[in-house]
This record gives sequence, structure tokens and C-alpha cells, in this order.
Amino acid sequence: MRSLLVAVGALALALDPATALAGGTCSSSSSSSSSSSSSSSGSARGSWGGGSSGSGGGSSEPAEPACVDASPVVGIAECRTFGSGWDASRRGRSMVELEIGGAAFDGRDLDLPGTAVHEENRFDYSVDGVGKRWLGGFRLRFARYLTRHLYLGAGIAFHTGSLSGLRRAGALEVELRSVTTTDAVLVAGGSIGLGRLTLRPEIEAGARLTSIGLTTRHFDCEIDESLMSVRPVAKARLVLDVFHRPRAALGVYAGYDAIAREASAGARWSFHRRAYDALAD
Repeated sequence: MRSLLVAVGALALALDPATALAGGTCSSSSSSSSSSSSSSSGSARGSWGGGSSGSGGGSSEPAEPACVDASPVVGIAECRTFGSGWDASRRGRSMVELEIGGAAFDGRDLDLPGTAVHEENRFDYSVDGVGKRWLGGFRLRFARYLTRHLYLGAGIAFHTGSLSGLRRAGALEVELRSVTTTDAVLVAGGSIGLGRLTLRPEIEAGARLTSIGLTTRHFDCEIDESLMSVRPVAKARLVLDVFHRPRAALGVYAGYDAIAREASAGARWSFHRRAYDALAD
């Protein structure tokens, strides 16, 4: 009996093609013939795969054309130049420099007046003839090339050192403690490429702020103060760099301030926006 029921069910499925294809289609309504069912099934497979031209074209952005029409006239177009997006020679030639070194300070001609007030007492004094010192510090500069060899820039420098000495103005004692110089300059220079070496003669011009740190003392009362002065700076420099990486160079520098008759020297590191810019056209 069981075998007979199985045979009857198989025969019923064979006589009803719509029922037999219902499991293979994703259409919501059953088709009345095998040909329409096959068409519905094929359409469903196309939507599953996402391979239709309509859906595929809408998901991707077209590449930017190399040329665009400049006028209605056929054949006239504006085109991008070769390498406009990646050619390093199109970058501006500039550099950032960090220098660490020393600078001479000559305070023999220095004469700074000061006033100290302790309780109800007012004292006038002056600081002069502090002598020569060698100061340590750093300098930060930025420069940009105007031509292949000539560049302009700006920089700021800080140098500091200790002072010693005692001055008296009546009952007031003045103890010298430190000296700090701050330079703000404009730079004009040129570069001469010598293989991986670069020689740079330069001129700096600007202003220097000199600050003398001191302590005034009247009996048990002590006050920390500072005296400041400003003078011009006119310095000739010579720099020698060597590229140890395409955009980085190590070097040394030496300079001389013609106004204050002070020398400076030290080591430097520079980062260049364009690789080996001193050697490029």
C-alpha cells in the first residue's frame, strides 16, 4: 500500500509542470507554462547577480577625461599636461631649517639703565661692560626659491647664557644672572650645487632683542628683573649642506655680524619640499 501511494504522488507531480517548477522561481505568481516559468527564472537570476548594465553602470564613477572641449568647434580641447598630478618638478622649491649652535655676545659696549623700587625706596642703576660670552641656542628658518639658485626667507633665533658680577648703587646690590638674545631676520641667499653638496652664501638683516636677567637686593628684599635693548643685525653667512636623503640635508654654518662684530657657528638640519632642490632645474 505504501509503495502504491508513493507512485501515485510521483505521477501527480509529473502531470503538473507548474507545481514542479515552483521551487526554482522567485516570481510571486506561478506561470501557466514551462516557457514562461523559464523566462521568470532567468530574470530572477539576472537580478541576483547584479550583472545588468543598468545597475552596474550606476555604482561606479567615470574616470576624469584627460581632455575637455573648450568650444563647440570639433577638435579644439583643453588637455591636462603630462605628470600634472604627480610630477615632483611642479612643486614649489622651499625648505625648512633647524640650526643648533653658538653665537658670540659682546657686551663691553652695553649700557642699560634701570630702576628698582624696594618698599618705599627707589634706586636708579645701570648695567654696562658685561664683557664677552659664548651663548648657546637654536635658529628656525623658512626659505623659498625665486629662481634656480636664489632664495628668500625669514627666521628667528634664540641664544642664552649665564652672567656673573655684582654692581652697587648706594645701598642697592645688582647681581647679574643671564643674557638672552632673540633675532628676527630676513634671509637672502644663493645655492651652488656640488654633487650631493650644496654651498650657500647668505645675508641676514633684521633686529635683535637683548635681555639681561638680574636680581636687585636691598637688605633682605630681593626682586628679579630684566633689562632689554634692541639693535639692528646685519650678518654674512656661509652654509655647507650634504643631502643624506632625497629631501633632507645635514650641514654646518658660520656667520659674522658686521654691526656687533660677533661670530656664530653650528650644525644644521634642513627639510626640502623638492628632492635635491639645489640640483634641480
